[in-house]
Amino acid sequence: DMNLSPDFSESMAFFWENYEKIPGAREVDGIIAVDTQVLADILQVLGPIGVSGWGNFSAETDKRCDCPQVVYELEVYADQPGSAIRENRKGIIGPLMHSILGNMMGSPRQKWPEFLNIFFKNIAGKHVLFYFFDEDLQLAMEKMNAAGRIRETEGDYFYLVDCNFGGAKSNLFITQTVTQTITAESNGQLRKEILVEYRNPFPGSNCNLEKGDLCLNSFYRNWFRLYVPLGSELIEAKGSEVEIKTYEELGKTVFEGFYGFTPNTSLKPEGKLTLSFDYRLPAGVGNQDSYSLLVQKQPGAKAHQYVIQTGSVTQEFELRADTKLELDL
Repeated sequence: DMNLSPDFSESMAFFWENYEKIPGAREVDGIIAVDTQVLADILQVLGPIGVSGWGNFSAETDKRCDCPQVVYELEVYADQPGSAIRENRKGIIGPLMHSILGNMMGSPRQKWPEFLNIFFKNIAGKHVLFYFFDEDLQLAMEKMNAAGRIRETEGDYFYLVDCNFGGAKSNLFITQTVTQTITAESNGQLRKEILVEYRNPFPGSNCNLEKGDLCLNSFYRNWFRLYVPLGSELIEAKGSEVEIKTYEELGKTVFEGFYGFTPNTSLKPEGKLTLSFDYRLPAGVGNQDSYSLLVQKQPGAKAHQYVIQTGSVTQEFELRADTKLELDL
């Protein structure tokens, strides 16, 4: 749980500070974070593979989770309860990655461009992040937007960060729609109304530990933070169980809250939950002639649906990467 900062570099600096305290910790050149989307994309090109002593893995959809079979099997090895304490419960990762790399290197040259496309697509989608100790190399990653940094922009800014504090992997099942309505007040300042709708359309898992089933889909408890331009003024927020905190961090204003302290207030399987924010942007952000908006994507998240409304114009898109929009008000 050392990656709670929305800025990957900040998180890894904190992680490394603690890693170095481990007796016998190895020296490394940097840290690369990879999520299961990359794994599934590679297996989509490679096809099913076998890992000696562990079984077969593929990117085919597993009906038990509506996710790639390899993702479900990794969760089984790591989290399914058993009758005894399981040591090295993530020991499958090393052999699996070794097998995948071996299969990639042995693939026909015709497939290599597909692997490169996967690499660059997942960097853009923040499914791969880099943190290097060499300053020049780190700067190169930041210029490629491959370092997971909070970005600066002269216009409007929006970055919604969700953090699952439940024990299950409900994120696999949840979809999200973010609607932003932007209006100009009489003094020229811009006001934004945000509606975030979370939906979990799938049935819940049997999370009875004595039953021994894999608990993937259960109550979703969400610590959320909304990063907006520095100096933004919160007018009203709804949907948080606690009073919204407003503070400054990483050059932005942050609105922070939480829902899901109890099963009745969490996002349940086959349920939905909404958050809303009403706030005023600082003077100078946008005017009647031009308005720009940078929306940053959370690393590892799905491509959630966004709706931007300005006057009589509505734009809809899936947030697959950091996206900058130029709009008329």
